[in-house]
Order: sequence, then structure tokens, then C-alpha cells
Amino acid sequence: MKNIDNLLLRIKQKINVKNDREMCSVLDIKYGTLDGWKNRDKIPERRLEEIALKIGVSAEWLMSKDDEDLMQKDELHSEFFGICKKIEKLIYLDEDKGLIEEKKRLVRDGLDGILIGLKGYI
Repeated sequence: MKNIDNLLLRIKQKINVKNDREMCSVLDIKYGTLDGWKNRDKIPERRLEEIALKIGVSAEWLMSKDDEDLMQKDELHSEFFGICKKIEKLIYLDEDKGLIEEKKRLVRDGLDGILIGLKGYI
């Protein structure tokens, strides 16, 4: 089994698809691009990071062969990803419609989450 086969299997399992075409559709990747990656037995690092971000895991987790070693890091990454989504939501809230308090709450929740997540690394 090639290295890329394990990587692609992890991606498919994470996004709950059965075949390459479904995976390409969900990730908005051309099938020919995937075929090229398979032939080279490698996904370019930049594209791997994009895929990882899209599916809410770290590139390190995707490339890992041992789930247990990275489970804690992946949970933190997922939590951080969720916080980033909350903060991203702030950008689109309309202050003219009285959503200032909602913005404050989301920022507070996001910052609290980041601090909690960082405790294990500080």
C-alpha cells in the first residue's frame, strides 16, 4: 500500500465518503488532480493544509499512522477551529441591528476557549 493510500483513507473516513469521486466532490478537488497526487504518491503540503482545514483536523493528524499520539492535539485543533469559526462569525454580524452584545459574547467565549486550549502547551 502506498503512503498516499493511508492518507486518502483517513480523509474519506473523516468526511464519511466511500470513494475518490465523492471525496473530490466534497473537497472541491478535480479528479485529475487527485490522480496526479496518487501517481506521485504525495499531496503537496499547501494542499494538504487546505484539506485539513476544510475537514477540521490537523495535517499532522492526516499524515499520522498512530491515532492515539495525536488524538489530544487533534481535539485541541478541532476546538481551536470551532473558536475561529465563532470569531469569523463576528465579522459578519451587523452592528446596526443591535448585535453588539452578541459580538462581545462570542469574542469572550472565543478567547476563553483559546486560553483553555493553550493551558496544555504553556
